[in-house]
Amino acid sequence: MRRPLVLVAVAMAVLALVLATTGPVSAGALTKKAVKKIAAKVVKKSAPKLTVANANALGGLAPSAYTNKAYVYPLTGSGTGGSVLLTWTVTPPPGKYLASFSVSASTTGPATSFSCYVGTPGSRALRSASNDTGTTWWTSGGGYLEVTGAIQLHCDVGGSASMVAVPATSGHAASQLVLTRLDDVSTTPLTTTSP
Repeated sequence: MRRPLVLVAVAMAVLALVLATTGPVSAGALTKKAVKKIAAKVVKKSAPKLTVANANALGGLAPSAYTNKAYVYPLTGSGTGGSVLLTWTVTPPPGKYLASFSVSASTTGPATSFSCYVGTPGSRALRSASNDTGTTWWTSGGGYLEVTGAIQLHCDVGGSASMVAVPATSGHAASQLVLTRLDDVSTTPLTTTSP
């Protein structure tokens, strides 16, 4: 971003030098070759003062910090007895993330619900209830999270299922939690409007 400013400064210096060394001149007195020669002298003279504070960092961050790195966590697990709660804990680098999860599960016994949520260990920030087919359940959800430490994905089964397995044992895609790092986030509240 500083390059245009340097070019403007050099152009102004060239113009000042031209006016100072030649006095009032007519537009026809300067040739393209003469202007280039003068500009080259000004740049050469100013070059020792023109520096880049840190060519390997942009805004104090390494170039790799400007990529939207995604962390993909495949989910597997099982539990038995009554209301089952499955928990996965991950600790990505601190930052702003778009979190998304997709979970399928198989249950045995009379399960009445299946839902998952992701957030910090003490907060259920992003929650999603499931669809079911009796013994096969699936849910997905996501949203924005600011991560400062460990986060958890919890999935719980209501009712009295004797067993739950993630991912589902047949017919469904792999279960996973995906955290995509965001460089910058702006938040704008939305309000409803009546037609």
